[in-house]
Amino acid sequence: MGRFWNLVLTINSALLVCASVFLVYSFGTMLIFFEWKQFVLALTIFIVLIGTEMVFNTLCHD
Repeated sequence: MGRFWNLVLTINSALLVCASVFLVYSFGTMLIFFEWKQFVLALTIFIVLIGTEMVFNTLCHD
């Protein structure tokens, strides 16, 4: 079962990297074009993925 959580953690880590890039992009868009809704969406996705990263890390090292 540990190998499954390692795979899930790896996939979540890759998604977290993509969400980080999206967060930086949306922050720049917010500053230039005042598109705050996209920034809020990116921030929400980033926070959710950080939370799931913590949960999956705990399950992986159980």
